[in-house]
Amino acid sequence: MDRNFKRRKLMLLIAQYCATLDEEENDEEPKRWVRRKERVLDWWQTTWGRLIRCPDVNNTSTYNGKIFRKRFRLPHRLFDYLVQHCKADKVFGDDVDAVGRPSVPVEIKVLGALRTLGRGSLHDDVAEISGADAESHRVWFLKFIEYVATRFKEEFISLPDGEEFTRMSDMYERMGFPNCVGSMDATHIHWMSCPEFAKNDHVGKEGFPTVAFNVVVIHTGRIIHVTPGFPGARNDKTIVRMDNFANQMCAGTLYGDLEATLHKTDGSRTSMTGSTS
Repeated sequence: MDRNFKRRKLMLLIAQYCATLDEEENDEEPKRWVRRKERVLDWWQTTWGRLIRCPDVNNTSTYNGKIFRKRFRLPHRLFDYLVQHCKADKVFGDDVDAVGRPSVPVEIKVLGALRTLGRGSLHDDVAEISGADAESHRVWFLKFIEYVATRFKEEFISLPDGEEFTRMSDMYERMGFPNCVGSMDATHIHWMSCPEFAKNDHVGKEGFPTVAFNVVVIHTGRIIHVTPGFPGARNDKTIVRMDNFANQMCAGTLYGDLEATLHKTDGSRTSMTGSTS
């Protein structure tokens, strides 16, 4: 009897304690979900924002001008030219996002794409410097590449003519290469995401998957011709036979009217018609 009494008393104490806890919880104010205040970033106070707003960054002979070209592989003048076109054609969409907030400036988006192109930086590395999101930089990079390739191909990659051609040919002639219109070579670009089934066609002498382009440049470094991509396992001789630029030069339909005087080993002279590369 005494044992049952103690058991009932213990159960009663536990019930009273639980009732007290319920009353304390009911007295508390209900929890409210408070949206975290988003960080507002002043893009012009970032490292890149301060650099492009330096007054002497346009001058390639100054410290800031040299630093800009070193980090993004082109002068600020050309960068500003690309930015103005991107703004005019709305490459990256509107100046505000879906909820009406100001979006990341076009300058920062273009700088991120140029940094990835010039130094092979990861999008996460670019995001760490710029302050924007890595996934956003990936999307902006793809849009920028597609836009520049379609919009500026004919403007930046074109055969020299007129005064430019005269300066180029004179430069080669002073070096002992008359009628030379450029320097040609196959360039292999590492294809890091090459699928397994395509590796046999794209792994060549480099030992890793590549895509090859036959490129012609003049002595100043400007590219005047580039072919579509070829599998990296093909050698240069095969690629050049499929290059329309080289085939037209060999057939004489491109720069075929050029003439030059050559000196033989015995001191006599001979004339040559056509161009070389």
